[in-house]
Amino acid sequence: MGDKEVVDPSAVKVDADPFQGQEPTSPMSSSCLKDLSPGRKSFRKSASFTLDAPTVREFEKVSVMVVDRPDVRAPLKSSKTLHLGDQKVKRQCSADALTLFKLIDPEDEETKRLCCPKLGKDNVAYAEAQQVSSPDTHFHLDMIIESGSFCSIQRGLVHGEDPGMPLLDNAAVKCVATKTLSDVCTSTMFNTEVQMAQKLVHRNVVATRCIAQDTKSLYLVMLDLTGGDLFDRMSAFRLAAKDAARYVWQMVSGISYIHGLQICHRDIRPENYLFSSQNPDAELQLIDFSLARLDTSEEAEEGNMRTMVGCLNYIAPEVARGKYNKKCDVWSVGVVSFLCCCGKLPIYDPSGDSKSIVKKLLAGDVNWSCASGVHKSLVAILRDMLTKDPLKRVSAATLGQNAWLKKMSSGTSSKGDESCCTVF
Repeated sequence: MGDKEVVDPSAVKVDADPFQGQEPTSPMSSSCLKDLSPGRKSFRKSASFTLDAPTVREFEKVSVMVVDRPDVRAPLKSSKTLHLGDQKVKRQCSADALTLFKLIDPEDEETKRLCCPKLGKDNVAYAEAQQVSSPDTHFHLDMIIESGSFCSIQRGLVHGEDPGMPLLDNAAVKCVATKTLSDVCTSTMFNTEVQMAQKLVHRNVVATRCIAQDTKSLYLVMLDLTGGDLFDRMSAFRLAAKDAARYVWQMVSGISYIHGLQICHRDIRPENYLFSSQNPDAELQLIDFSLARLDTSEEAEEGNMRTMVGCLNYIAPEVARGKYNKKCDVWSVGVVSFLCCCGKLPIYDPSGDSKSIVKKLLAGDVNWSCASGVHKSLVAILRDMLTKDPLKRVSAATLGQNAWLKKMSSGTSSKGDESCCTVF
Protein backbone atom coordinates (compact mmCIF):
# COMPACT_ATOMS: atom_id res chain seq x y z
CA MET A 1 0.00 0.00 0.00
CA GLY A 2 2.95 2.33 0.55
CA ASP A 3 3.70 4.78 3.33
CA LYS A 4 0.92 7.14 4.38
CA GLU A 5 1.38 10.80 5.18
CA VAL A 6 0.18 11.42 8.71
CA VAL A 7 -0.64 14.86 10.06
CA ASP A 8 -0.95 15.48 13.79
CA PRO A 9 -4.76 15.59 14.30
CA SER A 10 -4.43 18.23 17.01
CA ALA A 11 -2.88 20.58 14.48
CA VAL A 12 -5.74 20.31 12.02
CA LYS A 13 -9.01 22.18 12.50
CA VAL A 14 -12.07 20.05 11.74
CA ASP A 15 -15.35 21.88 11.25
CA ALA A 16 -18.31 20.60 13.21
CA ASP A 17 -20.72 18.39 11.32
CA PRO A 18 -23.78 20.56 10.56
CA PHE A 19 -26.04 17.51 10.59
CA GLN A 20 -24.92 16.11 13.95
CA GLY A 21 -27.96 15.21 16.03
CA GLN A 22 -30.38 16.58 13.45
CA GLU A 23 -32.88 14.97 11.15
CA PRO A 24 -31.72 15.50 7.52
CA THR A 25 -33.41 18.49 5.97
CA SER A 26 -32.17 18.33 2.41
CA PRO A 27 -29.76 16.27 0.34
CA MET A 28 -26.20 17.48 -0.11
CA SER A 29 -25.60 19.33 -3.34
CA SER A 30 -23.32 17.68 -5.85
CA SER A 31 -21.17 20.80 -5.50
CA CYS A 32 -19.73 19.24 -2.35
CA LEU A 33 -17.46 17.36 -4.73
CA LYS A 34 -15.24 20.35 -5.44
CA ASP A 35 -11.50 20.26 -5.01
CA LEU A 36 -9.99 20.45 -1.56
CA SER A 37 -10.03 24.02 -0.29
CA PRO A 38 -6.66 25.85 -0.31
CA GLY A 39 -4.88 25.53 3.01
CA ARG A 40 -7.06 22.65 4.21
CA LYS A 41 -4.98 19.55 4.82
CA SER A 42 -5.98 15.92 4.60
CA PHE A 43 -5.28 13.51 7.42
CA ARG A 44 -3.82 10.93 5.11
CA LYS A 45 -3.73 10.10 1.46
CA SER A 46 -6.87 8.62 0.00
CA ALA A 47 -7.05 4.86 -0.05
CA SER A 48 -7.26 2.87 -3.24
CA PHE A 49 -10.82 2.50 -4.50
CA THR A 50 -10.22 -0.70 -6.45
CA LEU A 51 -12.19 -3.68 -5.21
CA ASP A 52 -9.86 -6.52 -6.15
CA ALA A 53 -9.66 -8.91 -3.19
CA PRO A 54 -5.92 -8.53 -2.40
CA THR A 55 -6.23 -4.74 -2.13
CA VAL A 56 -9.28 -4.96 0.12
CA ARG A 57 -7.65 -7.51 2.40
CA GLU A 58 -4.42 -5.53 2.63
CA PHE A 59 -6.27 -2.28 3.38
CA GLU A 60 -8.41 -3.94 6.04
CA LYS A 61 -5.33 -5.15 7.91
CA VAL A 62 -3.86 -1.66 8.04
CA SER A 63 -6.89 0.56 8.37
CA VAL A 64 -8.53 -1.08 11.37
CA MET A 65 -5.30 -0.99 13.35
CA VAL A 66 -4.01 2.46 12.39
CA VAL A 67 -6.38 5.40 12.79
CA ASP A 68 -5.00 8.92 12.44
CA ARG A 69 -8.07 10.78 13.70
CA PRO A 70 -9.17 10.35 17.32
CA ASP A 71 -12.82 10.83 16.38
CA VAL A 72 -12.81 7.88 13.98
CA ARG A 73 -14.08 4.64 15.46
CA ALA A 74 -13.03 1.22 14.24
CA PRO A 75 -15.84 -0.88 12.77
CA LEU A 76 -18.03 -2.71 15.25
CA LYS A 77 -17.47 -6.44 15.26
CA SER A 78 -20.37 -8.08 13.45
CA SER A 79 -22.14 -11.20 14.63
CA LYS A 80 -22.35 -13.95 12.02
CA THR A 81 -25.14 -15.97 13.63
CA LEU A 82 -28.14 -15.27 15.85
CA HIS A 83 -28.75 -18.10 18.32
CA LEU A 84 -32.47 -18.06 19.09
CA GLY A 85 -33.00 -21.09 21.28
CA ASP A 86 -33.52 -23.92 18.79
CA GLN A 87 -33.17 -21.54 15.83
CA LYS A 88 -29.97 -20.35 14.21
CA VAL A 89 -30.17 -17.35 11.89
CA LYS A 90 -27.15 -16.58 9.72
CA ARG A 91 -26.13 -13.10 8.63
CA GLN A 92 -27.16 -12.43 5.03
CA CYS A 93 -25.77 -10.18 2.29
CA SER A 94 -26.70 -8.88 -1.16
CA ALA A 95 -25.16 -11.94 -2.82
CA ASP A 96 -27.64 -14.10 -0.89
CA ALA A 97 -30.45 -11.85 -2.10
CA LEU A 98 -29.39 -12.46 -5.70
CA THR A 99 -29.13 -16.24 -5.32
CA LEU A 100 -32.72 -16.60 -4.09
CA PHE A 101 -33.78 -17.79 -7.55
CA LYS A 102 -31.48 -20.82 -7.25
CA LEU A 103 -32.89 -21.72 -3.82
CA ILE A 104 -36.49 -21.59 -5.03
CA ASP A 105 -35.65 -23.25 -8.36
CA PRO A 106 -39.09 -22.95 -10.01
CA GLU A 107 -40.07 -25.89 -12.20
CA ASP A 108 -42.04 -23.92 -14.79
CA GLU A 109 -39.80 -22.80 -17.67
CA GLU A 110 -41.75 -19.58 -18.23
CA THR A 111 -41.33 -18.63 -14.56
CA LYS A 112 -37.62 -19.38 -14.81
CA ARG A 113 -37.30 -17.10 -17.81
CA LEU A 114 -39.20 -14.19 -16.25
CA CYS A 115 -37.97 -14.43 -12.66
CA CYS A 116 -34.26 -15.12 -12.99
CA PRO A 117 -32.05 -12.05 -12.26
CA LYS A 118 -30.28 -10.84 -15.38
CA LEU A 119 -26.58 -10.34 -14.75
CA GLY A 120 -24.46 -7.47 -16.02
CA LYS A 121 -25.22 -3.98 -17.33
CA ASP A 122 -24.92 -2.55 -20.84
CA ASN A 123 -24.66 1.02 -19.57
CA VAL A 124 -22.86 1.77 -16.30
CA ALA A 125 -22.75 5.57 -16.69
CA TYR A 126 -25.36 7.30 -14.53
CA ALA A 127 -26.68 10.70 -15.59
CA GLU A 128 -27.60 11.45 -11.97
CA ALA A 129 -23.99 11.08 -10.79
CA GLN A 130 -21.49 13.94 -11.02
CA GLN A 131 -18.60 12.88 -13.21
CA VAL A 132 -15.24 13.42 -11.51
CA SER A 133 -11.73 12.97 -12.84
CA SER A 134 -10.36 11.49 -9.63
CA PRO A 135 -11.80 10.76 -6.17
CA ASP A 136 -8.54 11.67 -4.42
CA THR A 137 -9.36 15.37 -4.16
CA HIS A 138 -12.91 14.75 -2.91
CA PHE A 139 -12.80 11.76 -0.57
CA HIS A 140 -10.20 11.10 2.13
CA LEU A 141 -11.03 7.74 3.62
CA ASP A 142 -9.67 6.20 6.81
CA MET A 143 -10.88 2.63 6.76
CA ILE A 144 -13.05 0.02 5.15
CA ILE A 145 -15.95 -0.66 7.50
CA GLU A 146 -17.55 -3.28 5.29
CA SER A 147 -16.61 -5.07 2.09
CA GLY A 148 -19.37 -7.07 0.46
CA SER A 149 -19.94 -8.99 -2.73
CA PHE A 150 -20.58 -5.92 -4.89
CA CYS A 151 -19.17 -2.92 -3.07
CA SER A 152 -17.16 -1.63 -0.13
CA ILE A 153 -18.29 0.90 2.47
CA GLN A 154 -15.46 3.20 3.49
CA ARG A 155 -15.42 5.72 6.34
CA GLY A 156 -13.75 9.11 6.20
CA LEU A 157 -14.04 12.72 5.05
CA VAL A 158 -15.72 14.63 2.25
CA HIS A 159 -14.36 18.11 1.44
CA GLY A 160 -16.43 20.99 0.09
CA GLU A 161 -16.12 24.74 -0.48
CA ASP A 162 -19.77 25.80 -0.22
CA PRO A 163 -20.45 28.23 2.69
CA GLY A 164 -23.33 26.05 3.89
CA MET A 165 -21.35 22.83 3.55
CA PRO A 166 -18.24 22.75 5.76
CA LEU A 167 -16.02 19.72 6.04
CA LEU A 168 -18.18 16.60 6.39
CA ASP A 169 -16.12 14.52 8.78
CA ASN A 170 -18.36 11.52 9.34
CA ALA A 171 -19.08 10.27 5.84
CA ALA A 172 -19.61 6.70 4.72
CA VAL A 173 -18.87 6.24 1.02
CA LYS A 174 -20.35 3.28 -0.83
CA CYS A 175 -17.89 2.38 -3.60
CA VAL A 176 -18.95 0.12 -6.48
CA ALA A 177 -16.30 -0.76 -9.07
CA THR A 178 -17.27 -0.21 -12.70
CA LYS A 179 -16.07 -3.72 -13.54
CA THR A 180 -18.37 -5.10 -10.86
CA LEU A 181 -21.29 -3.13 -12.30
CA SER A 182 -20.72 -4.36 -15.83
CA ASP A 183 -19.83 -7.99 -15.07
CA VAL A 184 -21.81 -9.01 -11.99
CA CYS A 185 -24.59 -6.66 -10.94
CA THR A 186 -28.08 -7.29 -12.28
CA SER A 187 -29.43 -5.14 -15.08
CA THR A 188 -31.52 -3.00 -12.69
CA MET A 189 -29.29 -3.22 -9.61
CA PHE A 190 -28.35 0.23 -8.24
CA ASN A 191 -30.55 2.01 -10.84
CA THR A 192 -33.29 3.05 -8.42
CA GLU A 193 -30.76 3.80 -5.70
CA VAL A 194 -28.89 6.23 -7.94
CA GLN A 195 -32.07 7.81 -9.34
CA MET A 196 -33.91 8.26 -6.04
CA ALA A 197 -31.38 8.18 -3.18
CA GLN A 198 -30.80 11.94 -2.97
CA LYS A 199 -34.57 12.55 -2.87
CA LEU A 200 -35.08 10.42 0.25
CA VAL A 201 -35.38 12.62 3.32
CA HIS A 202 -36.77 10.75 6.32
CA ARG A 203 -35.45 10.08 9.79
CA ASN A 204 -35.75 6.29 9.31
CA VAL A 205 -34.19 6.14 5.85
CA VAL A 206 -30.49 6.65 5.21
CA ALA A 207 -29.63 10.08 3.80
CA THR A 208 -27.51 10.07 0.64
CA ARG A 209 -25.68 13.40 0.39
CA CYS A 210 -24.21 13.16 -3.10
CA ILE A 211 -23.39 10.70 -5.88
CA ALA A 212 -20.26 10.75 -8.01
CA GLN A 213 -18.68 8.56 -10.65
CA ASP A 214 -15.37 8.24 -12.43
CA THR A 215 -14.04 5.67 -14.86
CA LYS A 216 -13.27 3.21 -12.05
CA SER A 217 -16.15 3.42 -9.59
CA LEU A 218 -19.56 4.71 -8.57
CA TYR A 219 -19.60 6.55 -5.21
CA LEU A 220 -22.62 7.16 -2.99
CA VAL A 221 -21.84 9.49 -0.08
CA MET A 222 -23.93 9.06 3.08
CA LEU A 223 -23.68 10.12 6.68
CA ASP A 224 -21.85 7.49 8.69
CA LEU A 225 -24.22 5.51 10.91
CA THR A 226 -22.09 4.30 13.79
CA GLY A 227 -24.50 2.27 15.93
CA GLY A 228 -24.19 -1.08 14.16
CA ASP A 229 -27.07 -2.98 12.62
CA LEU A 230 -30.21 -4.50 14.08
CA PHE A 231 -28.84 -8.01 13.60
CA ASP A 232 -25.93 -7.22 15.93
CA ARG A 233 -28.10 -5.47 18.49
CA MET A 234 -30.43 -8.46 18.69
CA SER A 235 -27.43 -10.76 19.15
CA ALA A 236 -26.03 -8.58 21.96
CA PHE A 237 -29.12 -7.51 23.92
CA ARG A 238 -32.35 -8.89 25.26
CA LEU A 239 -34.91 -6.53 23.75
CA ALA A 240 -37.55 -5.10 26.05
CA ALA A 241 -41.16 -4.86 24.89
CA LYS A 242 -41.12 -1.09 24.50
CA ASP A 243 -37.86 -1.18 22.52
CA ALA A 244 -39.24 -3.86 20.20
CA ALA A 245 -42.43 -1.82 19.62
CA ARG A 246 -40.32 1.29 18.98
CA TYR A 247 -38.25 -0.54 16.37
CA VAL A 248 -41.41 -1.85 14.70
CA TRP A 249 -42.76 1.70 14.47
CA GLN A 250 -39.50 3.03 12.99
CA MET A 251 -39.41 0.26 10.37
CA VAL A 252 -43.07 0.85 9.51
CA SER A 253 -42.52 4.60 9.30
CA GLY A 254 -39.62 4.13 6.87
CA ILE A 255 -41.41 1.82 4.43
CA SER A 256 -44.56 3.92 4.59
CA TYR A 257 -42.46 6.85 3.39
CA ILE A 258 -40.68 5.03 0.54
CA HIS A 259 -43.91 3.34 -0.61
CA GLY A 260 -45.44 6.79 -0.84
CA LEU A 261 -42.71 7.53 -3.38
CA GLN A 262 -43.56 4.30 -5.26
CA ILE A 263 -40.28 2.65 -4.17
CA CYS A 264 -40.17 -1.03 -3.25
CA HIS A 265 -37.00 -1.95 -1.31
CA ARG A 266 -37.07 -5.75 -1.90
CA ASP A 267 -34.23 -6.61 0.50
CA ILE A 268 -35.51 -5.79 3.98
CA ARG A 269 -33.69 -7.74 6.71
CA PRO A 270 -32.04 -6.90 10.07
CA GLU A 271 -28.67 -6.35 8.39
CA ASN A 272 -30.16 -3.50 6.36
CA TYR A 273 -31.29 -1.53 9.40
CA LEU A 274 -28.53 0.55 10.98
CA PHE A 275 -28.65 2.63 14.15
CA SER A 276 -27.62 6.26 13.85
CA SER A 277 -25.38 5.92 16.94
CA GLN A 278 -24.60 3.54 19.79
CA ASN A 279 -27.00 5.42 22.05
CA PRO A 280 -29.73 3.04 23.37
CA ASP A 281 -32.37 5.44 22.02
CA ALA A 282 -30.78 5.78 18.57
CA GLU A 283 -33.18 5.47 15.64
CA LEU A 284 -33.15 2.78 13.00
CA GLN A 285 -32.46 3.78 9.41
CA LEU A 286 -33.18 1.64 6.36
CA ILE A 287 -30.13 1.30 4.09
CA ASP A 288 -29.03 -0.39 0.85
CA PHE A 289 -31.45 0.41 -1.97
CA SER A 290 -29.33 -1.44 -4.54
CA LEU A 291 -32.15 -3.92 -5.29
CA ALA A 292 -34.97 -1.38 -5.00
CA ARG A 293 -37.46 -0.87 -7.82
CA LEU A 294 -39.98 1.80 -8.72
CA ASP A 295 -43.41 0.17 -8.54
CA THR A 296 -46.39 2.20 -9.70
CA SER A 297 -48.90 -0.65 -9.51
CA GLU A 298 -51.87 -0.30 -7.20
CA GLU A 299 -51.58 -2.24 -3.93
CA ALA A 300 -54.95 -3.83 -4.67
CA GLU A 301 -53.40 -5.37 -7.78
CA GLU A 302 -51.31 -8.51 -8.05
CA GLY A 303 -48.24 -6.52 -9.04
CA ASN A 304 -45.87 -6.43 -12.01
CA MET A 305 -42.50 -7.25 -10.42
CA ARG A 306 -41.22 -10.72 -11.34
CA THR A 307 -37.54 -11.01 -10.48
CA MET A 308 -36.92 -13.29 -7.50
CA VAL A 309 -34.61 -11.35 -5.21
CA GLY A 310 -34.31 -11.10 -1.45
CA CYS A 311 -33.21 -13.40 1.39
CA LEU A 312 -35.27 -16.55 1.89
CA ASN A 313 -36.02 -16.00 5.59
CA TYR A 314 -37.53 -12.57 4.88
CA ILE A 315 -39.24 -12.72 1.47
CA ALA A 316 -43.02 -12.69 1.08
CA PRO A 317 -44.86 -15.74 -0.31
CA GLU A 318 -45.72 -13.93 -3.53
CA VAL A 319 -42.02 -13.25 -4.23
CA ALA A 320 -41.48 -17.03 -4.20
CA ARG A 321 -44.34 -17.30 -6.71
CA GLY A 322 -42.72 -14.75 -9.00
CA LYS A 323 -45.32 -11.95 -9.13
CA TYR A 324 -45.54 -9.24 -6.49
CA ASN A 325 -45.92 -5.55 -5.60
CA LYS A 326 -44.76 -3.19 -2.85
CA LYS A 327 -46.58 -5.15 -0.16
CA CYS A 328 -43.75 -7.68 -0.21
CA ASP A 329 -41.88 -5.11 1.92
CA VAL A 330 -44.68 -5.17 4.50
CA TRP A 331 -44.26 -8.93 4.93
CA SER A 332 -40.47 -8.54 5.26
CA VAL A 333 -40.88 -5.86 7.93
CA GLY A 334 -43.33 -8.24 9.60
CA VAL A 335 -40.66 -10.95 9.72
CA VAL A 336 -38.05 -8.59 11.20
CA SER A 337 -40.64 -7.29 13.66
CA PHE A 338 -41.52 -10.86 14.64
CA LEU A 339 -37.82 -11.47 15.32
CA CYS A 340 -37.64 -8.37 17.52
CA CYS A 341 -40.81 -9.16 19.46
CA CYS A 342 -40.78 -12.96 19.70
CA GLY A 343 -37.10 -13.81 19.44
CA LYS A 344 -37.80 -16.33 16.66
CA LEU A 345 -38.28 -16.43 12.92
CA PRO A 346 -41.98 -16.85 12.06
CA ILE A 347 -41.19 -19.54 9.47
CA TYR A 348 -38.26 -21.85 10.12
CA ASP A 349 -37.05 -25.33 9.31
CA PRO A 350 -34.34 -26.82 11.57
CA SER A 351 -32.85 -28.75 8.68
CA GLY A 352 -32.22 -25.52 6.80
CA ASP A 353 -33.64 -27.13 3.67
CA SER A 354 -34.70 -24.33 1.34
CA LYS A 355 -37.42 -26.42 -0.36
CA SER A 356 -39.04 -27.09 3.01
CA ILE A 357 -38.89 -23.40 3.96
CA VAL A 358 -40.41 -22.39 0.61
CA LYS A 359 -43.23 -24.91 1.11
CA LYS A 360 -44.03 -23.47 4.55
CA LEU A 361 -43.75 -19.93 3.18
CA LEU A 362 -46.20 -20.56 0.35
CA ALA A 363 -48.62 -22.07 2.87
CA GLY A 364 -48.22 -19.06 5.19
CA ASP A 365 -47.28 -21.46 7.97
CA VAL A 366 -46.34 -18.90 10.65
CA ASN A 367 -45.52 -20.27 14.11
CA TRP A 368 -47.80 -18.03 16.17
CA SER A 369 -47.12 -20.00 19.37
CA CYS A 370 -43.88 -17.97 19.65
CA ALA A 371 -45.97 -14.82 20.16
CA SER A 372 -47.85 -16.09 23.23
CA GLY A 373 -46.13 -13.60 25.56
CA VAL A 374 -46.34 -10.58 23.27
CA HIS A 375 -48.78 -7.71 23.83
CA LYS A 376 -52.06 -8.44 22.05
CA SER A 377 -52.00 -5.12 20.15
CA LEU A 378 -48.55 -5.93 18.79
CA VAL A 379 -49.60 -9.48 17.86
CA ALA A 380 -52.52 -8.02 15.91
CA ILE A 381 -50.11 -5.79 13.97
CA LEU A 382 -47.80 -8.73 13.27
CA ARG A 383 -50.77 -10.75 11.99
CA ASP A 384 -51.75 -7.90 9.68
CA MET A 385 -48.23 -7.76 8.24
CA LEU A 386 -47.81 -11.55 7.96
CA THR A 387 -51.03 -12.15 6.06
CA LYS A 388 -50.30 -14.62 3.25
CA ASP A 389 -52.61 -13.01 0.67
CA PRO A 390 -51.04 -9.67 -0.37
CA LEU A 391 -54.46 -8.33 -1.39
CA LYS A 392 -55.64 -8.77 2.22
CA ARG A 393 -52.35 -7.72 3.81
CA VAL A 394 -52.25 -4.32 5.49
CA SER A 395 -50.57 -1.52 3.54
CA ALA A 396 -47.56 0.42 4.81
CA ALA A 397 -49.63 3.63 4.73
CA THR A 398 -52.25 2.11 7.04
CA LEU A 399 -49.57 0.83 9.40
CA GLY A 400 -48.07 4.30 9.47
CA GLN A 401 -51.30 5.59 11.02
CA ASN A 402 -51.52 2.95 13.76
CA ALA A 403 -52.27 4.83 16.98
CA TRP A 404 -50.96 2.14 19.34
CA LEU A 405 -47.58 1.97 17.57
CA LYS A 406 -47.30 5.75 17.59
CA LYS A 407 -47.97 5.83 21.32
CA MET A 408 -45.41 3.10 22.06
CA SER A 409 -42.79 4.81 19.92
CA SER A 410 -42.87 8.02 21.95
CA GLY A 411 -41.08 6.54 24.99
CA THR A 412 -37.37 6.05 25.56
CA SER A 413 -35.37 2.86 25.72
CA SER A 414 -36.33 0.33 28.37
CA LYS A 415 -33.68 -1.73 30.11
CA GLY A 416 -34.64 -5.18 31.19
CA ASP A 417 -38.31 -4.55 32.01
CA GLU A 418 -41.24 -6.23 30.32
CA SER A 419 -39.06 -8.31 28.01
CA CYS A 420 -40.94 -9.74 25.07
CA CYS A 421 -38.15 -11.54 23.30
CA THR A 422 -35.21 -13.68 24.25
CA VAL A 423 -32.30 -13.23 21.85
CA PHE A 424 -28.93 -14.48 23.01
